[in-house]
Amino acid sequence: MQSNRDRRPLAFGVVLLALGLFLLLGRDSPSAARAALAGAALALGGGALLRWLKPMPARGPAIDAPLGHRFTGTRENPRADFEVAFATALRGYDKRQVDELVGLGQNALATDVPTQRRVVRTQLDTARAALPIALRGYDIAEVDAYLERLSAALGGEDPG
Repeated sequence: MQSNRDRRPLAFGVVLLALGLFLLLGRDSPSAARAALAGAALALGGGALLRWLKPMPARGPAIDAPLGHRFTGTRENPRADFEVAFATALRGYDKRQVDELVGLGQNALATDVPTQRRVVRTQLDTARAALPIALRGYDIAEVDAYLERLSAALGGEDPG
């Protein structure tokens, strides 16, 4: 397995570990300063080595996107007109709760079970009325318009 990673941090960590061991296991018994220096070298070398050995995340379109987890097309969506990326406002709806509602609605929209869609539509309409306002949340008008379209689609109505 070939790695394209830079090996300089690995070499630096190995050199620090060797220096720490040399200082600690020298001929004569180490003084307090020498023992402290050896401990610091061992700790820094071990940390550098562990950071280099930590697996790197796979790079792909979902990870390369700077927006993170905001339903920007990382999942295959059965209804492309329901993909969304809300703008952030100074005061808006709580992002976590909106993301949960949107995910719930999109998952129900992907199924062909009418009873599940009706149940999720009821949950969506109930939760939509009580969405909390938060600093740096999703734009209220965008979220309201989107959730209204999603609710209409779940009810079998024309979301236009």
